[in-house]
Amino acid sequence: MNKPIWKLPRYKVLRNIITQDIAVGKYPPGSELPSTRELCGMYHVSHNTVELAISLLAGEKLIRRRRGCRAKVLAPHKKSNLWIAIVDNNPEGDILSDYQESPWQWTISNEITCGLLRSGNVALQLSLCGSWMEHLSKVDGIVIVKSNAVASKLQNLNDYGLPEIPCVFIDPRSVPAAENTIKLDYSSACRQIATYFLVNGVEHFLVHDIIDSDWDCDTEYCRFQEFYRTLAENSVPESSIHKLHMLDSVTSDEQLLAVIEEKLKSLSGRIGVLWSRDIIAAKVCKMAASCGRTLKKDLFVAGISGLPELYSTTPALSSIKVPFADIAGECLNMLYDMIGKKIEKMPGRVYNLKFCPRDT
Repeated sequence: MNKPIWKLPRYKVLRNIITQDIAVGKYPPGSELPSTRELCGMYHVSHNTVELAISLLAGEKLIRRRRGCRAKVLAPHKKSNLWIAIVDNNPEGDILSDYQESPWQWTISNEITCGLLRSGNVALQLSLCGSWMEHLSKVDGIVIVKSNAVASKLQNLNDYGLPEIPCVFIDPRSVPAAENTIKLDYSSACRQIATYFLVNGVEHFLVHDIIDSDWDCDTEYCRFQEFYRTLAENSVPESSIHKLHMLDSVTSDEQLLAVIEEKLKSLSGRIGVLWSRDIIAAKVCKMAASCGRTLKKDLFVAGISGLPELYSTTPALSSIKVPFADIAGECLNMLYDMIGKKIEKMPGRVYNLKFCPRDT
């Protein structure tokens, strides 16, 4: 067997592989999984990796294990055998997308995948960068994880001749709530971040969102509208707001971080950084000392991905709280209702996100 691509801890990847095999019937209810030694040989992993994966599966009630016996597959909690496509804008198009490239989309897609597999369903992770439509002939439902890039490519499923397939959208953009949509509302969090910067005496605001130009900051797709509005209400001059986006001469995170570094060295007074990705925002925290800045004194950094502190690698980074598991569960419940009741429309749901400042 070919070695899997390990972009997660190996035991989690192995857990996902075995769960997918259970979902598609390779290991039906009542059957036994291969032995620990066989799994080690099949996937070129250690005994400890297999034990951790098996423990996860047992904890999720997918298998039953007894000392001295092979693990036995249990009947799924919800026997429906649905095939659900998860469509996002993963640039690689792999079943395991690169966490560094798209951590927010990866996190929510992974939560949905795990929810599907725990229910005995099949999860198809597809990318708009690939030939995703070719795989939809057999699916029972679709989840579309929207970003600005996805929205620009997929305005309406009817354009693709797919109106009969139940579909739920997860949308982090600042647009009104819509049917069949789980919307993430950043308005409150952005107002809180702006206030947090202001009460700490921030004089310069460095802002980066995943958008293409300054023009996009004024559109309905910008998550940071309330951040800018709060600054304007407090008479912050436009010259103090530095919008940092991917320009023609800045095409990578490394180049953009170099621009940030230069601004941290050249701007006088306290600086607040609002970044679209927590992992990159954490790198700004790390460069503080080399730029003559002290975190929480004259440099304040906030990310908006809502990723756990574990992944941002620094407790100095403030962020927002995104209930990924709750969102995934709500999304799947909505989709199951649409499939089971054979209806095309469901009321949308809005999650109002909150800012969570962290202390070092």
